[in-house]
Parts: sequence; C-alpha cells; structure tokens
Amino acid sequence: MCSPEGITVPRSTLSNHWRILREADITSTRTSGKTRLVSLRRAELEARFPHLLSAVPAEVTQSSTDS
Repeated sequence: MCSPEGITVPRSTLSNHWRILREADITSTRTSGKTRLVSLRRAELEARFPHLLSAVPAEVTQSSTDS
C-alpha cells in the first residue's frame, strides 16, 4: 500500500492505521487490479455523528475527496 502524499510514517504504521479505520467502519476499501482504493464513509459518519465532518478544516476534507 502506498502512502498518501505528504505522509512520512513507516508503511507498517500506516497499514495499522488503515486497518483500524476499516474495522471501525470509518473507511471502505475496494480493489481495482492490484490497487486498493480507500474512501471515507461520509454518509454513515454524518448519520451517526452529525456535523463532525464539517468541523474538519476544508483543506483536509478537500484532499481526502481527491483520492
């Protein structure tokens, strides 16, 4: 798994974080060939925690939707 741009942590640490987010149903992962595409489960998060995502700075939110 490749690191998102600007993240400089060891791959093992990043993989562990992705696993925790996936198991918590915060992200969903789909496979396209050899690539794994991780996306935020926005609708589910907004339903469970209203206004949580709007509290995240716009630049962080924008960079997560570009992926």
